[in-house]
Amino acid sequence: MKGKDKWDEVEKGKEEDYFLRKHREWLEKKRRGTGGETEGEEESSPSCPLCGVSLRKIPFQGGSVLQCTKCGGGWLGPETLKRYVGL
Repeated sequence: MKGKDKWDEVEKGKEEDYFLRKHREWLEKKRRGTGGETEGEEESSPSCPLCGVSLRKIPFQGGSVLQCTKCGGGWLGPETLKRYVGL
């Protein structure tokens, strides 16, 4: 593996860790009842941590995926995350 390829893999891993951490924080806020939303924002439309645009819920293999309406990034819904990751 070339140096650039290794660097790309390291950067990809850091990005995945960041978004997993943000998703876990959001889930914890939901569990505590704070919802993770700001004042005046609906509970059903959390915002994308990458670009701040609202996420939409899309059915996915018996669960749901939250997808950014701008950048297309996706988040697993709590039930889907539990099913596939075992949290």
